[in-house]
Amino acid sequence: METMNGQTTPNAAPTLADLPEDIRKQAEEAFWTGHYPYLMQALTVAMSRCQVWRLVNSDEVFTLVEVFNFAKDWDEQHPPKEGEFYLVSVEGAIGLCCHVEYTVKWLFTPMEPGAERDALLQDMQQQLEKMAAEEEGVQAAASVPPAESATPPPFPGVPPTMTPPPFPPPFQG
Repeated sequence: METMNGQTTPNAAPTLADLPEDIRKQAEEAFWTGHYPYLMQALTVAMSRCQVWRLVNSDEVFTLVEVFNFAKDWDEQHPPKEGEFYLVSVEGAIGLCCHVEYTVKWLFTPMEPGAERDALLQDMQQQLEKMAAEEEGVQAAASVPPAESATPPPFPGVPPTMTPPPFPPPFQG
């Protein structure tokens, strides 16, 4: 059970409204401008377009899981600097900009289609399924009893057995 907007709901995902004001403004600005102060934010956008990347100027290949782990560590160790931001191309490439959009230093470019990419995607899918199965096993081992009622009453403060008063008839003038 988690608390969200003052109500207790089972496994509620946080929404933008649940974030502190400064973080909410930063997320909204990043959404509208495409300037992401954190690599993890850029990856969130890029992963809808691509799941396997090549490191620029290298033959190293990274799957979504590997880039995710890298981005998480990178963001923890390197806080955003004033004027620096990440961009995501239409194809899913991720680049770093310093103050202006037209000077992009591309970091990750989408891997070209082919048998190698298909094999990496299949391996990644198997890894994710294994992680999901392990997570289910952990939850089952915890054996948390279910809540009495997963759905909140339709009107807060009104017992579920009471019905709300009828709406007044529409204005007829």
